[in-house]
Amino acid sequence: MGTVETTAASDGAATRAVARPSTLVLLLAALVAASVLGRLTRPADSELSLVWPAAGVAVVALAVLRGTRCYLPGAVVVAGVVGVVIAATGMRVDLSLVLGVLNAAQALAVVEVYARRPGGDGATGLRRTRDLWWFAAAAALAAGAAGALLALAAVVLGATGDVAGAATTAAQYWVRHLVSLVVVVPLALRLLARPRPREHTAAGRRERALMVLAFAASYADVFWFATGDLLPFALLPVSVWHALRRSTTAVAGHVIVSAAVVIAATLLRSGPFGDLPTPEAVVQAQCFIAVVALLSLVLALHRDEREDALAAHRREHALLEAVFAATGTGLDVYDAAGRAVRRNPASEALVGPVPGPLATWSELFRFSRPDGSPLDAAELPVARALAGESVDGVDVRVQRPGREPAVLSVAARPLPPDADGAPTGAVAAYVDVSAAREAAAELARARDLLAGVLDGATEQSIIGADAAGLVTVVNAGAERMLGCGRDQLLGRALVELHDADELARRTRALALPDDAAPLEALVSVARSRRHETRRWTYRRADASTLQVQLTTTAVRDDAGTPTGFICVATDVTGRLEAERRLADSEQLFRLGFEVAPSAMLLASLDPAAPGRLLRVNRSACALTGRHEEDLLGRDLLDLLHPDDRDGPLRDLLAGADERVRCERRVLRADGTSRWGSVSAAVVRPAAGDPYVVCLVEDVTAQREAEERLSHQARHDALTGLPNRLLLRERLEAVAGGGARALGLLYLDLDGFKAVNDAHGHPAGDELLQHVARRLRGCLGPEDVVARLGGDEFAALCSAAGPARDLEDLARRVVQELARPVHLEGAGVQVVVGASVGVRPAGDGASADDLLRDADAAMYAAKRAGKGRASVRAGRTGDAARPPAPRGGADALLPH
Repeated sequence: MGTVETTAASDGAATRAVARPSTLVLLLAALVAASVLGRLTRPADSELSLVWPAAGVAVVALAVLRGTRCYLPGAVVVAGVVGVVIAATGMRVDLSLVLGVLNAAQALAVVEVYARRPGGDGATGLRRTRDLWWFAAAAALAAGAAGALLALAAVVLGATGDVAGAATTAAQYWVRHLVSLVVVVPLALRLLARPRPREHTAAGRRERALMVLAFAASYADVFWFATGDLLPFALLPVSVWHALRRSTTAVAGHVIVSAAVVIAATLLRSGPFGDLPTPEAVVQAQCFIAVVALLSLVLALHRDEREDALAAHRREHALLEAVFAATGTGLDVYDAAGRAVRRNPASEALVGPVPGPLATWSELFRFSRPDGSPLDAAELPVARALAGESVDGVDVRVQRPGREPAVLSVAARPLPPDADGAPTGAVAAYVDVSAAREAAAELARARDLLAGVLDGATEQSIIGADAAGLVTVVNAGAERMLGCGRDQLLGRALVELHDADELARRTRALALPDDAAPLEALVSVARSRRHETRRWTYRRADASTLQVQLTTTAVRDDAGTPTGFICVATDVTGRLEAERRLADSEQLFRLGFEVAPSAMLLASLDPAAPGRLLRVNRSACALTGRHEEDLLGRDLLDLLHPDDRDGPLRDLLAGADERVRCERRVLRADGTSRWGSVSAAVVRPAAGDPYVVCLVEDVTAQREAEERLSHQARHDALTGLPNRLLLRERLEAVAGGGARALGLLYLDLDGFKAVNDAHGHPAGDELLQHVARRLRGCLGPEDVVARLGGDEFAALCSAAGPARDLEDLARRVVQELARPVHLEGAGVQVVVGASVGVRPAGDGASADDLLRDADAAMYAAKRAGKGRASVRAGRTGDAARPPAPRGGADALLPH
């Protein structure tokens, strides 16, 4: 970023980085500005600021300075600047000093913990989701520790006299500093990353313009024009849109802008948090900002990781495809029946069309051994590999339609078996060695011709040696494989090309005499019969080694006496490495199954016992509270609650579905149950019986949290009564015929504002709680009493139970609310009344009609003198009327 430069010490010591003066000035100005801005949000009755962006700026400053000589001095400057600004704005000097030191220590802790995170290599950039969680954890711990120390200092220095006040101070400090950190710092971490992370953005110019308009419109609507507790969360789709379509750096900037808008609106008493007391409003706004920040950044970083992984996968796939297509060795992949499912161009050119299953090959080709003896189909290398055998360098003579016979050197390997151990196919590699074999037979008479043929075989190392084991012929493949020229190889001993320890082990394995020459370990088998093929280690000129499949053949004179040897080697280092990786991959899968955090179960689809558990992991045992031995052999459905056993899982086990997702209760061994998110799919391997893979994630806590949130969304926090949302749901049920009701009482308190103005909001809140209790007391348990907001209440009176008169209920409510109320907090007794609007139900009116008519009737009661009830019967156009007298009493209730 151009923020540091290096200077050399006078004694020639290693250079040390120092920050540029312009960088130091910029950081200092930003810290001062952030501190002053934060102190401007300090309420008159508190010494702590409501918003503290300086916490984030301090971390950014130390992150920039980390690794320079200004790092620790920078922390001292942070403490001094913060302390001076706080003291200059009205706080006690000792507390200002404490806050300055805590801000600096907090910033140092966050930077050091984050820089030392696993895989971070001391860098402070933000590239992965794991980086974000490390930063959030470091910020939370550092802010929490600093808050606790501040509370302790406040008690020791006498700034607060009770533990509760100190705890409140610590909590407020933690929230404000944590939000500042997660909002301000991520953008700086993205910009500090070296090398700069690759940015992924899918949004074009028009979409970005739409994003800006949507952001401006939605935030303006929610924080300046609309009200409602749940409205801020309607903004989350806008943040998700940004996170999924814009670069992560742009998303971090979006978080800062969103935070600034929300805090500004809240401090100006606007938006959904504006009606709350300022400290509470700012805390709620900051919690909302933290949700937006973490959600946006997690989505953006997760998107980056996914895009990077997909790009790497595509590059690797393209590389493998290029290697497969470009190799000169014929490569075929066969399924379990012997059908070729993949062939490279070299295979097509070498063999031509291959018929269907292995059993039909004899209809197109005639196979024999190189000496002409018949070769049964079951002895073919591919057939042997399909039976589970690894075949190396087997020569097969093939008579192809319309072409000359050819001798192919074939190597075949079985593919990994399926979960039941059944074969899944094989892979075969082969080259046409007809010319090489013919040249070997005529070596003594056509050496020049043999040399030309050898030079054409560049993919294999071919070396000829005399009876003493000295190299006489080499090909280009040998030069390439061994890393040295022809002149360096000719006349050299064969044993010098091999690993000495490997030769010694082979000597002992063949039980050769102790004084046997090392050459005998290489050629003794070939000397006694035609050839030997086995794996050896070649030593290259640069001292590196490679694994080869080496075929050693003895060259004989007319009397059958060996006169030399031909050694043909194929580099199998890559193949062995691939086999090792495959084995590692299989082991990784087994380990992943065992340690997966989600419960994993494999169940049989055998018609005789569908759902029988074949394998479970540790998480499944933990979820069910049972040992593995107790689970294996059980029916999968027996682990579910009896009421949850029918449905998608049973259908899947019966063969009706291939893949299902559902939530079910899992029975534990102790009789309790846990909610699990179940994902199950049928696996049908190419060979073997199908089975079911079932993953179960414990979502009990999530469901409980959802139920709590649902209750909070439908109830008034002050009185505990249902709110307007729940009342409307019940009204719609009545209007739709799903429930019966006498009607709706809509009431507004008379004189509530005077109590609020005279005795304060706490007294008003206490009065509302008294009203709520009285309403519940004079109405029945089946009635829905709701607070609509402010001093407005409503009651949906049920028609269930004993017969009741709606107008009598309205009178009772007016009389009950007219009784004096003693307010404990204010120490006074007040009298308020209520104007009640009555709207009978049962005429098919909609929920809107019921609310509107009841509201109109309530205002009619207000106009009639307050402290009474008014009835509006029938449709919306009917006039409001007061209740008819009963038993000679006046139906109009007094004030």
